[in-house]
Amino acid sequence: MIEEKSDTETLDIPEPPPNSGHECQLRLRLSTGKDLRLLVRSTDTVYHMKRRLHTVEGVEPASQRWFFSGRPLTDKMRLEELKIPKDYVVQVIVSQPVQHPTPVEN
Repeated sequence: MIEEKSDTETLDIPEPPPNSGHECQLRLRLSTGKDLRLLVRSTDTVYHMKRRLHTVEGVEPASQRWFFSGRPLTDKMRLEELKIPKDYVVQVIVSQPVQHPTPVEN
């Protein structure tokens, strides 16, 4: 089986300055079937939004893959660069951690 490796493990993305950019709500649709709105800033990177989603939903950033209009979003992209129109939905694919089967005792 091929296991995807996230580039978030080696990222050194600086936090955007506090109160930079404008605040907005981003509509997300998780592959788990849940829809939600995430409060973000226009200067946030995808990685920072992944961390914010982790705080709200408990999904590890390394387990998240974000897509908009069928295009994968990389961790270094800023929200303001993505030009996501108001009320459009960003898809978040949540990959489950690999679970190893427990041995069956005879």
